[in-house]
Amino acid sequence: MDQAQKQQFFTSFSERVNDVVVEAKMAELTASARTFSEMGLFPQNKQSLWGLIVVCSRSLYFYVPSEEMALMSMISAGASVKTVEEQIFCFNNIDGLQFKAPKKPWFKFFSPETIEFSFIDNGHEIRGLFNVAQNANALLESMLKAYRA
Repeated sequence: MDQAQKQQFFTSFSERVNDVVVEAKMAELTASARTFSEMGLFPQNKQSLWGLIVVCSRSLYFYVPSEEMALMSMISAGASVKTVEEQIFCFNNIDGLQFKAPKKPWFKFFSPETIEFSFIDNGHEIRGLFNVAQNANALLESMLKAYRA
């Protein structure tokens, strides 16, 4: 995604959610079938979904565009490329949401960084994990700021 496309996405998404996009990072959400169901998301395979963590000035989203981007389709498992329906989940509508970035053991130097989240919904614990390429701690700070805004 070049700078013009990025700015176009930021502008379009900002208008849709009535908030200013601060940053967007590609991430893989891994979770149980129950977590995906409770979040109203439909994974691309049984346990994961590629999308964007979109941090706005007053809100926080996980967003899957209506069509897979080229990079997402290269990363997705399986040889067939399928169209994905747009999906969006707003974290600001959740009480008791917790985020944490666990320390990565030294022997996992090349593995992605992670951000864990959890919350209680109707008496059930909902847990998930975002895998991000780098700078999980900086992203986590931005996420917490947007969620608490």
